[in-house]
Amino acid sequence: MIFNTPDSQHPPPTTAAGYGPFAERYYQRYVASPAPPKDQYGLPLSADYQVGPDDGLEMILGQRQEVLDAKIGLVGDELYQRQQLRENNLYRINQDQCAIRSMIIKMGEHVWDKSRMQLEGRIWDLEEEKRKAQESYFRDILFLKKELRESLVETMEERQKATLFI
Repeated sequence: MIFNTPDSQHPPPTTAAGYGPFAERYYQRYVASPAPPKDQYGLPLSADYQVGPDDGLEMILGQRQEVLDAKIGLVGDELYQRQQLRENNLYRINQDQCAIRSMIIKMGEHVWDKSRMQLEGRIWDLEEEKRKAQESYFRDILFLKKELRESLVETMEERQKATLFI
């Protein structure tokens, strides 16, 4: 059975067995309409793309949904970057503490002079720095989490509107 039959508009396939890719006419109903151009963040460019008179409510709701999805993605990326930064900072602080503890161990248990006390104090300072890093991380992501929650609620509202109108 040969699906790709030759006609005047479409030449026969050039493969040796007579089989080849389907003709373009078979794909026409499955081709999606071109999407509006997007910027580097995946957001539609409003200056280049305008809603025409034949575009309906579905398209407007779809565009709103795309904007909300992009916003959620961007906030998620920022949260991830902040988490990675915090983990890097805590890792480096832990490395510094290990290095100081190694110096203390090399001094020996019997040595309790001024330099050892300074190293012990430095370990406590690094612990305080860890706590401050945790607090600043919490303050940093507090706003982002609030924005993410609001975006998720808006997304749910938009989906409910879409199911109501469609």
